[in-house]
Amino acid sequence: MKLEPDKIMNEYFNYLRHYRGVSEKTLKRYEATIKDILSYGITKKGTDNFLKSLKRYKESSIKTKIVIAKQFIKYLYEKGYIKENYLEKAKAPKYQRLPKYLTDDEFKAIIDKMNGYYKALAIFLRNTGLRISEYHNLTQKDIRIKENHAELRIKGKGNKERVLLIEKNLLDLANEYKLFENKRSIRAIQKYFNKHGIYPHLLRHTFAVEFLNRGGAINQLQAILGHSNIAITDIYTKVTSNNVIIKAF
Repeated sequence: MKLEPDKIMNEYFNYLRHYRGVSEKTLKRYEATIKDILSYGITKKGTDNFLKSLKRYKESSIKTKIVIAKQFIKYLYEKGYIKENYLEKAKAPKYQRLPKYLTDDEFKAIIDKMNGYYKALAIFLRNTGLRISEYHNLTQKDIRIKENHAELRIKGKGNKERVLLIEKNLLDLANEYKLFENKRSIRAIQKYFNKHGIYPHLLRHTFAVEFLNRGGAINQLQAILGHSNIAITDIYTKVTSNNVIIKAF
């Protein structure tokens, strides 16, 4: 069956739009890849050449293009346009993007330009490693004050709970600026932080790297961050100082 590129592309995009609920913005990102694979021809040789052509892109782009291409070829196969799913066994390259983080000097330079609530919040997130959503869910009833520290009951991803211990002076700072009573919206926080060149998760990364640089154990960091798998936490070991020995666990 001869495929007419423009016709098949319009049909596929209508399917994604009306049956899969894909946004126009996402379809726009798909467009170049779909046109690219159509230009090589929907044959075994054509799809092989398409895969070879991806070498000129960075790894993250290759992964995205392969995912898009695999979905498209699978659609053509299931609709009977082609007799073989040519990309069924195609695999995207495995890669890990190293987390960005702030040095102490960089962090100080940024918060020196912040005021009140947002400055206190940046310090709080930097020193707890909380996700912005976890902070937003935190209330006074989740806080228990002990003799020389405070316990925070954190509601993490999947409603999993964990307890985080913090120094009382950090809690005093949070209370002084009413971080738990007068929360700004997550959108407002992100907007303010972005204006100062940072984002909430960057502070979480910064906490994690600093924790390991100070000799903290990776299994402790896993528990503090609320990661379900230590392999997720392990990425931080790739950006810590070379002279730091990660404790055994």
